[in-house]
Amino acid sequence: MRGKIYGGLIVLLIVLAIILRLFPAKPVPVVPDASLNNQNNEIGTPTDNVGAPSQITEDIKVNSPKQNDVIKSPVNISGEARGTWFFEASFPVTILDANRKVLARVPIQATADWMTTDFVPFMGSVAFTKSTTTTGFILFENDNPSGDIQKSKSIEIPINFEQ
Repeated sequence: MRGKIYGGLIVLLIVLAIILRLFPAKPVPVVPDASLNNQNNEIGTPTDNVGAPSQITEDIKVNSPKQNDVIKSPVNISGEARGTWFFEASFPVTILDANRKVLARVPIQATADWMTTDFVPFMGSVAFTKSTTTTGFILFENDNPSGDIQKSKSIEIPINFEQ
């Protein structure tokens, strides 16, 4: 009897893992700062971003790279995130091209004690494969070991690739 219960639980966990893989949480896009737009209300160019503030949500502040920065591999990433964004002092960062092709996915490390609800600095360098597109995104996701989709958080920052 116990064997059937344990077997059923294992099958249920496998099915749940497959469902979570097929239907991942959608990233929350970063809303562009109006000061980054030019006079014609067009989307800003990479040079419009000089001196722009970091990308900020209530849980994460990305200092570098900023929205629409031109990046090359490896790219240095820095900012602050609430301790709840981390698990075991890291969280995943993904670099995507304009077609959503993954160019790199690596953990970024906290540089201070992450066992807090306060903001904790993070820093890392991400090497990525050359993009076939001129634009892309950096996806910052909280590390969510529970797998609970309701606890998943993310932001996307649009970037440009050095050609």
